[in-house]
Amino acid sequence: YFEMKKTYSFERLTVGDENVITWTLADINGLTFCSGDSRGIITIWDACLGVAMQTLRRHEADILCLALYQERILFAAGVDAKIAVFIKMQDNWVYSRAHRCHSLDVRGLC
Repeated sequence: YFEMKKTYSFERLTVGDENVITWTLADINGLTFCSGDSRGIITIWDACLGVAMQTLRRHEADILCLALYQERILFAAGVDAKIAVFIKMQDNWVYSRAHRCHSLDVRGLC
């Protein structure tokens, strides 16, 4: 995590090799967060331990944005113009459905 008063990071989390770019982050509940990267993979992280808890693969290209609804529904979108929906079932995130309602990159969700 990042300490605002001291302006430095306590943890460095890595996804894949050095060529992977993390494009987006979203806080889930203060204890976990998710990231979307250039491989088209969403990673669910334990913020306290700094470890990956789950990876979700449903995109064919970079994930540019993530949005959460009530800490249990996750929307992910990006270069492949697909909006994928994941639902939290107990302790795991599961794929629900996807919509391809755009022909260009999806760069923002709210």
